[in-house]
Amino acid sequence: MSSPPSRPRKKNKRWIWCCSTWASTPHSPTIFLISSARNPRQSQAICDEIEHELARAGCKTKHLEGYHQGEWILMDYGFLVVHIFSEKARGFYDLERLWRTARKVAREEAH
Repeated sequence: MSSPPSRPRKKNKRWIWCCSTWASTPHSPTIFLISSARNPRQSQAICDEIEHELARAGCKTKHLEGYHQGEWILMDYGFLVVHIFSEKARGFYDLERLWRTARKVAREEAH
């Protein structure tokens, strides 16, 4: 899948997120990042920023879905899976419930 078009990066984005570890197997991600956005444009901006910062660190997106709709964007880096939801979709799918037994990682630990 091709990369999304470049968008201007904005500072001071509000991120609401939960980062959890998952069972470690050779074919599974080890970190999930779950984020919410107020609208599709903000979802796309969060996606663009994550992609930009991880690219600077030498990481490439293996798979990207939902960018154009912006309701639920999925970014797969192999070791990291990022879910960017609209607030409504995040409440509906409730991924935190599915991974409630996973260890939660505080923001400070994730740096």
